[in-house]
Amino acid sequence: MKKLLGVILAIVMLTSCMFTLGCSKEIEGTYKFDYMTMYSDGVEIELEAGEKYMGMYTLSENFVTLVLKEDGSCIFSMSMGDEGLTSGTWRQEDDELIITIDGEEDVMKIDGDKLIMEDYVDGQKLKIVLSK
Repeated sequence: MKKLLGVILAIVMLTSCMFTLGCSKEIEGTYKFDYMTMYSDGVEIELEAGEKYMGMYTLSENFVTLVLKEDGSCIFSMSMGDEGLTSGTWRQEDDELIITIDGEEDVMKIDGDKLIMEDYVDGQKLKIVLSK
């Protein structure tokens, strides 16, 4: 009986450890472009990684990349236009990620292993989703 109880206790402890490790998410890591949604004049356009934009430019997962390092620094890159690589810092506040680049803060929503950026560009609402 003691042996059976010991085995059951070991299984319960192992299962709870695995559950705890599986549920704890580290935000550090590399996030890549998943999809974006543009809203303009009541029209919604959604473009996923691998699709062509304006029939000319294929949006790969490297279209937007964000690397969050453990030391609080980050690297942001965008492969369209003249954005290139920029570096900055990041911090987490609850379910928000605050990135500071060149003195300007941008806030992203954290949703599991996804980061969601929403902003207005040239009067259009733009939502970009990055996945880990």
